[in-house]
Amino acid sequence: MPELPAAGSHTTCGDLALTFGGRRPTRSRAAARWAPLAEGEGWCLWATDPTPGWRGHRLHRQADPDDLLLTLGRRPDHWLGLRRVGADGTWVVRTDRFATVHAYAGDGIVTTFSPAAWGEDPALDWGAIGGFVRLGWYPADRMPVRDVRLLRPATDERWRADGTHDSARRWQGWAHTPDPSRSVADAADDLGQVLDEVLDEQAAGVRLGLPISGGLDSRVTVASLTRTGAPGRDLWAYSYGYDADSPELRIAGDVADARALDLHPHVIGPYLFDRLDEVVDATEGLVDLTLCRQSSVIEELAGHTDAVVAAHWGDVWFGAATPAPGVSVADALFTASTKRGHVWLTNHLVRPHLGVDPEPELRDLLATEAAALDHLADPTVRLLALKTEQWSLRWTEATLRAFQAGTEPRLPFYDPRVADLALSLPSALLGGRRVQIEYLRRHAPDLARVEWQAVETDLFRLRHERTWRLPRRALRRAARRLRPPTARLRNWEAQLLDPTGRAGVDRWLVEPGAAIHDRVERAAVMTLVDRHRAQPTDPALGYTVSALLTFATWAERFA
Repeated sequence: MPELPAAGSHTTCGDLALTFGGRRPTRSRAAARWAPLAEGEGWCLWATDPTPGWRGHRLHRQADPDDLLLTLGRRPDHWLGLRRVGADGTWVVRTDRFATVHAYAGDGIVTTFSPAAWGEDPALDWGAIGGFVRLGWYPADRMPVRDVRLLRPATDERWRADGTHDSARRWQGWAHTPDPSRSVADAADDLGQVLDEVLDEQAAGVRLGLPISGGLDSRVTVASLTRTGAPGRDLWAYSYGYDADSPELRIAGDVADARALDLHPHVIGPYLFDRLDEVVDATEGLVDLTLCRQSSVIEELAGHTDAVVAAHWGDVWFGAATPAPGVSVADALFTASTKRGHVWLTNHLVRPHLGVDPEPELRDLLATEAAALDHLADPTVRLLALKTEQWSLRWTEATLRAFQAGTEPRLPFYDPRVADLALSLPSALLGGRRVQIEYLRRHAPDLARVEWQAVETDLFRLRHERTWRLPRRALRRAARRLRPPTARLRNWEAQLLDPTGRAGVDRWLVEPGAAIHDRVERAAVMTLVDRHRAQPTDPALGYTVSALLTFATWAERFA
């Protein structure tokens, strides 16, 4: 069982929970058990061991004679701090700048595993669930159950010695301090310098998994990690696609060849229902289960790596969108996030329990969230900040947890140094991936000559792509329509439509006695599943079924 590390040392643990007034954590990830680490008058600190399905976090105890000061995770990008202040016995829980290690607060408990914060029969928050089915993520700090909330980014939360919540205060807010004289070349050079520093730290002393895709975020990490003069690396490069001929695997191979990397290609097959408990536990059921495709390579990551580069959110820092004239940032995010296929879920799952259309409440909720960012004068930056506080916090970071079934994620684009660089740029340099493109052209021309999957050309020909790319893309779209149905292009197709997937969907959604029928009429669910199988490439139906499956498995596992 886990033990509290000695002052100045560290250990590993699965999850942490701080409880008050004799409360105990009620649930844990599969195969994990809570055990007390430390206790005092009115409080107890609990932990679980890592398990085969949850690698957990490094737990470091700072040498401090007066306070009990613990850090879960790895600074500066992915951590959670807990401190018992010796003078008055209060507890302070500090989230990192982007709250990448999630913590949840309920009555008398703060925990890193949200189901541990509620009782055996929690009341559901149907307004929050309405946000999940509409947007794909739970909005603000709301959870699918009432009276439990997610702790905000860059925030200190204080609890008195008797367990009463005292305050919540941001220790860092958002500021945009652009230098208007900065050129794209200057910004690209600065990005290279910052990434080299960050990735050198993240790669030091570990076997590092290096995912390569057809996009730019992974390519800039490849450029930095394999640059001339870089320290020696132990890299395990891999890529995945939905069939052996996928563009992603082809382009990843070209990137790997350019830097003499031994690429391990992986074709994603139907894995979800073979490891459903593991995926539900890792994500806590808070995001679409079919999206966690890193779960398909967990055994390989566990066997070949100690950590993996999770190069998420660079596309937002350096591909920032600008709201249309007259459109608020809240409405822009609401529109961008709205999922095709949400209408069936709203009408059949949410409204019968909520009693009203959730859309007005959701719009008001995002408007309130956006109001906290009104001090940011630039609408592009304000939207970027809102996306990071909402979409990243509730969707991207939840999917990243799937890595922890096999290895430790390292998050270069959540490093404060990368964020500070982005927030020092004029908004004109934040859009269109200009800085990343210029970085590759200037510092990795061999990689810039490899096709960028999103635009189907290399980065040097982008200047002229409008004149010739459209006919080429039309030909490729036609070729894709002629591909056999086994050549899957989207993860929900691979997971839900083969025989294993159909059996799993039937077990959770269709068969008599399925728990979801307590909340949605079985006849309506059967009609939905039949429509999906009759129109298997319809993305709206694919989303509807996968989101309903996610809710059904979450509810049966935790609610």
